[in-house]
Amino acid sequence: MHRTLFFILANIGFVSALSAQILVFVDESKKLDQEFINEYYPEINEVAAGLDIGIQKFDIREGAPEEVTLTPQIAFQNEYGRSFYVGRYSEISRFKVFLRTVARNPQRRKPNIKKDILSYNSGRSTAAAPVKITSLQGKYTGNKGEFYQKALAAFNSGFERFSISKTLNFKRTDRLFYLDIHPFVSEDGLLYLSYEIYSQFNCVVPVYSRLINPMVGKVAAFEEVFKQLGHILEAKVFEISSTAQNGDAFNPIKNDIRSKSWGDLGLEASSTQGIENATIIDAGDLSNSWSVLGAVDKITPIIQFNFLAPLDNYAGEVKDLEGKMNWNGDKLSGVFEVATSNVTMGEETYDNNVHKKYIRVKRFPKAQFTFDDFTLEKRSLIYDEPETLLIPGVFLFMGKEREIVAVSNIIPYMTEDGKTNLIVRAEFDLDIYEHSKVRGPDGPQEARKNMHFQLNFIMNRQNETSNQNNSNSK
Repeated sequence: MHRTLFFILANIGFVSALSAQILVFVDESKKLDQEFINEYYPEINEVAAGLDIGIQKFDIREGAPEEVTLTPQIAFQNEYGRSFYVGRYSEISRFKVFLRTVARNPQRRKPNIKKDILSYNSGRSTAAAPVKITSLQGKYTGNKGEFYQKALAAFNSGFERFSISKTLNFKRTDRLFYLDIHPFVSEDGLLYLSYEIYSQFNCVVPVYSRLINPMVGKVAAFEEVFKQLGHILEAKVFEISSTAQNGDAFNPIKNDIRSKSWGDLGLEASSTQGIENATIIDAGDLSNSWSVLGAVDKITPIIQFNFLAPLDNYAGEVKDLEGKMNWNGDKLSGVFEVATSNVTMGEETYDNNVHKKYIRVKRFPKAQFTFDDFTLEKRSLIYDEPETLLIPGVFLFMGKEREIVAVSNIIPYMTEDGKTNLIVRAEFDLDIYEHSKVRGPDGPQEARKNMHFQLNFIMNRQNETSNQNNSNSK
């Protein structure tokens, strides 16, 4: 039995403006939260207005869901799911990228287990501090392996409130501060310890650094020197986490705050609204040639990418896409290309580091996906139920080709002015370590080496000049 599948879709959108909301949790009795409300909440409100989505602010003193462990805390929910913003609230551009990457790809619940790590619990909140002692430089004549072992144990013993957790299930709303120590031994037997503290939100620019004026002690008493440094860095971490003006500071939520369910707050996720609920209308024939027109709506990126859960908060988007598809009989072929300089994580220093160190934009300015002679009858798109297409092709990235299979849907619809467009959805995974030796963020091996890509875009007839309002692609 045949059914037409051309749809009238309001604003070419699939994210319901009524159900999509930014959720902000604060404790208005706290100075930090008041500063956040005065300085950053208005900007977040503007972001919501610009994307035509709602925003609600909650004072946790009246109760909060158990998943909310600190303030200020920002989340986003729509009919696809709920996600927590893992980033600095001061970095509005990165917050926008978060919204766009989770709008159709909400965070998944998977354990992020860390072992033998310094951690501190306060109420619902946990802060952890991974430690890295870099290669010992200079004139050390002793056993270096024994030095590292004793130095790390002594450093950890200098902490009074942090303690070693053998196993820690790290949550998205927990916080990390990376401690890097660089030891150097001089010819006259002095030990120099320079050090840096990095926020989990930026692995490029430290939040505190003592590289020029290091701590100095006698190498013969190196364990005591490391213990003193542990005491110093613990104090500095607490200072940063309570007073930093850049978005690293937070207030732990005490255990006596009443637990409320999401339903109690009127925030139960609504049911998924898909294309099956759209109005069915008559349709004409499909064209042979199609080109990329733009994004499907204001909030969904044309291309988004993220590591696998639980590291999927490491995410970004590609701002633009060029591409064409052609039918030759029942054979479909296509080529899609992006400029790698359009890759963004939402923060300038982060982007610069990614462009230079990881994807080497100057050397590899383009990435491309091509496929040829994929059998697909046009008639099947018009009359049959939509089906998942497994399209094999070649992905060219950083000068290397990789055969992949793009899990895809091609959905025709009719615009308000009576023209036919296509919505194309596709996704695929890439082992970026095997492909390009790119090491992912700290976390489970399977998650850190695999990148997930999603594409959502509109195509129009290549031989037509569309009058469709393309503001959704801006």
